[in-house]
Amino acid sequence: MCGPNEEFKECGSACEPSCREPRPKVCTLQCVVGCQCKPGFFRNDKNECVAECDNASSNICPENEEFKQCGTACEPTCENPRPLICTAQCIINVCQCKPGFFRNSQKKCVAQCGSESHIMPIASLNEEGATVSQSVQRSTRSNTCGVNEEMKACGTACEPSCENPNPTCSKQCIPDVCQCMDTFLRDSNGKCIPEEWCPKRPEDEPCGTNEERVECGTACEPTCSDPKPTCTKQCVKNVCRCRFGFIRNSKNQCIPTNACPESVR
Repeated sequence: MCGPNEEFKECGSACEPSCREPRPKVCTLQCVVGCQCKPGFFRNDKNECVAECDNASSNICPENEEFKQCGTACEPTCENPRPLICTAQCIINVCQCKPGFFRNSQKKCVAQCGSESHIMPIASLNEEGATVSQSVQRSTRSNTCGVNEEMKACGTACEPSCENPNPTCSKQCIPDVCQCMDTFLRDSNGKCIPEEWCPKRPEDEPCGTNEERVECGTACEPTCSDPKPTCTKQCVKNVCRCRFGFIRNSKNQCIPTNACPESVR
């Protein structure tokens, strides 16, 4: 038996209209069997089907907050204004601080944290290129970043670096974080430097005779001793491999395939 203003459906929606989301924008084609609100009624936070939603069940948030259908799992706070690591978890239908506001210890969203804000050291370069330490207040109003850095509302979880300028990364969003500006990369000391200042990497060196550089090479390159190796689908990035028609011998040289010694063919 269904409750007031409900009706039984053998194939109901997986995204029943609610006070928080009266018109779901995205929904699966899943068929749900059970009681659902009748047309013109919405399910509120008390699991009741009502014709009119009150403020507590609608998308009305406290001061300096906004309703988000998919909020971050790591909301910026006065204690931790710039979470560096966060999961890609989606917090559904939640009130969170508006951009430029941080949640304080009283659970309110404020523009200035006052004594709750933290002091964090950062390293920068002076005009002579020497490392200089300075303190930057982690406040919502200053958003002060280091030299050649900029504040990003949604930064990457895999910031490009001298060691790995083109990282493979998820779409995870790191909120309100200082990251290197365009054309700058983070070096091993944590500083953002022009890309051309980065030390040369092994993959920047030219390949050998009868070799070519491939963006995604096999982890098990064929050799004279093992011309058809069993291998995983692992991708070895930016690596020198023997050109087509050549194979690697015991001296690590790429030679014509038909030039391998008979004893190892």
